[in-house]
Amino acid sequence: MTICNWECHKSSPRIHEIPAVIKVLGYNPLPVPESLAEKLLTARKLLGITQKAMAKRLEVDPTTLARLERGQSRRMFAKTLRKPPGLIEPRS
Repeated sequence: MTICNWECHKSSPRIHEIPAVIKVLGYNPLPVPESLAEKLLTARKLLGITQKAMAKRLEVDPTTLARLERGQSRRMFAKTLRKPPGLIEPRS
């Protein structure tokens, strides 16, 4: 990925690159999440981790996390959102 390709919408940073992109830019270029699904996906992107790693942190199956991120499994949100904040927020 190059910055030029990203700026021209030809590519996007990979998940694991997003924390470094934010550090270089000095701000978060990701859109502000509105739904619970978007908030969960954004948290994972900010952490720069895979769905498998995030699912492990949240103690849910990766398939369940994928459904949560797509907004297809709302009943799991209550359980997921009760997790300690450090599990779904970037560590300083």
